[in-house]
Amino acid sequence: MEKNNDDFDEFDEFDDEDVIESITVTDEDGNEIEFYILDVVEHKGGTYLLVIEDIEDDDTEATIIKEVEVDGDDVVYELIEDEEEFNIIAELFENNNEDYDIEL
Repeated sequence: MEKNNDDFDEFDEFDDEDVIESITVTDEDGNEIEFYILDVVEHKGGTYLLVIEDIEDDDTEATIIKEVEVDGDDVVYELIEDEEEFNIIAELFENNNEDYDIEL
């Protein structure tokens, strides 16, 4: 998994000068998917990312992924399986930025 280190500005108001940080994730079938990082929160020693696939679609749904392993430049992420953990992290993202409308 590769991380692209670019600058992140406001999600809602992009212009040609704004660049959002992205990561490329390889799924279990070997397909590469680029996700754009909207926000990052830390909770109990864990790192969680709020990401989207399509930065130009205002109605795109965000996904929360959890960093589970770091090996040098390689980072492994996974979806949050535990409903209680997901709800806690979703609430942290919502409290972190009032622009997010998170439905649980």
